[in-house]
Amino acid sequence: MILKDNIGLIFDDGSFCEIGERSVCSVITGYGTVEGQQVYCFLQDASIMGGAFSVKAAEKIKTVYRLALKARAPIVGFLDSTGFLVDEGAEALHAFADLYRVVTIAKDEILQIMIAGDNCRGQVAGLCTLADFFFKDMSIDKAVSQAKEIILRMPASSGLLPDQFDADDDLNRRIENALSLRSDGRELLKAVSDNGAFLEMEGEATPCLTAGFIRINGLMVAAMAINGQQGEKGLGSAALVKAKDLVSLADKFGLGFVEFIQTEGFRNDEDSDLVLRSAAELARALNETDVPKVLIITGEVVGGAYSVLCGPSFDLTFMWEGSRVNIINPRTAAELVKGPQSVESIQAEADRYEESHSTAEVLEAKGLCHRIIDPADTRKYLAGALESYANVF
Repeated sequence: MILKDNIGLIFDDGSFCEIGERSVCSVITGYGTVEGQQVYCFLQDASIMGGAFSVKAAEKIKTVYRLALKARAPIVGFLDSTGFLVDEGAEALHAFADLYRVVTIAKDEILQIMIAGDNCRGQVAGLCTLADFFFKDMSIDKAVSQAKEIILRMPASSGLLPDQFDADDDLNRRIENALSLRSDGRELLKAVSDNGAFLEMEGEATPCLTAGFIRINGLMVAAMAINGQQGEKGLGSAALVKAKDLVSLADKFGLGFVEFIQTEGFRNDEDSDLVLRSAAELARALNETDVPKVLIITGEVVGGAYSVLCGPSFDLTFMWEGSRVNIINPRTAAELVKGPQSVESIQAEADRYEESHSTAEVLEAKGLCHRIIDPADTRKYLAGALESYANVF
């Protein structure tokens, strides 16, 4: 349950200034500092009418949003509500529609973080979908801790350059077990990041894809790994949407974007139209953003997933030694080219096909890969690639 006192968890001691204190309703609003940085906040107090949303609550939240937008400062919302104040009827619905409008405008402008309590229900819960980051199903202390990390590491608004912090981790540090992490994106991203720092995106569970934010030489970087965890190697619509959301965050805040990929392609047990629409939206996001983008192919990539998630939309492409790209399964390709043959002949032809069409060396020779790297040296090459865009950051 979220209560008024929880608002003090986010701010530096003594810095919180409540606004609209005498305008009594279920929402507390105000501003303060987080390690000296200006932050605005609203909180639904579940002990007051169950945190019910009302016209007065909407006005208080819109006021704090207007202040945050003018200051180009982050805003944190604590959501814990059983729904609308029924007595207000359509007036409350209208007020919420207007609040939705304000929050939508802010989505393109400032950093928004939402923390959901136990009773975050109905349309109020929908505000979470407009936030850049939202936390649910975790303790308030943990959610606040992660929110502070985001506030300190991310730009406060679009158009600002991300800060670069001191890093005491060796940029040339080798990741000797990189190959063993290829199918565990979460651990791979941690291994590459400064001192193992990794802030994972919340949202729908996507076993084949891990997405979030790492630090390279003290700089926050958006990163994802398509990894085949838990036996799920094909990309479904949920994974593609999560990837698109990560690209959009990188674009909004001017962060470098890094992708690690091995995949068997798109899932065939979902609605194909939905998967293709999600894939097209991701491809559009990757092509429209002009932030520095680095691709690292860690294993085998098969089929149309390469066209969506790889290719010329990336500024630099590295391939781990032994990685491959295939338009279709090599054995299937051999059967199509040579027709019915013995098992041994088909396998030999498949091997020849891979060696002539699919290997990292072939792709490098054709200009589709900029460099083949030792997996253990991934951090070194990634740091160097991002450093080459120092003027952008």
